[in-house]
Amino acid sequence: MSDSSTGNPVRVNADNSFLEGKVALVTGASKGIGRATAERLGRAGADVVVNYHTDRAGADEVVDELRRGGRRAVAVQADIGVAEQVDRLFAGFARSSTAWTSW
Repeated sequence: MSDSSTGNPVRVNADNSFLEGKVALVTGASKGIGRATAERLGRAGADVVVNYHTDRAGADEVVDELRRGGRRAVAVQADIGVAEQVDRLFAGFARSSTAWTSW
């Protein structure tokens, strides 16, 4: 794996936790590329905010999988094409990344 901005290799710890202590927000994470991205970030050690538009069941599956893998995760509904919902998504992201107690 390499850093796309520099082309330099990204160093991965032996336990694959180079994102430990980080929080990722993945849009469209209930299926397809977004789901694969959320899962990969979780395997790399990140806790994940799983954004979905309409597929709550798919988002819940991703959250369950991440939690089974030892990550903290939450599903947050928002249509990223609507500015007010994006504002709400990021407000929720900011709260969750500092206070995981409700997850």
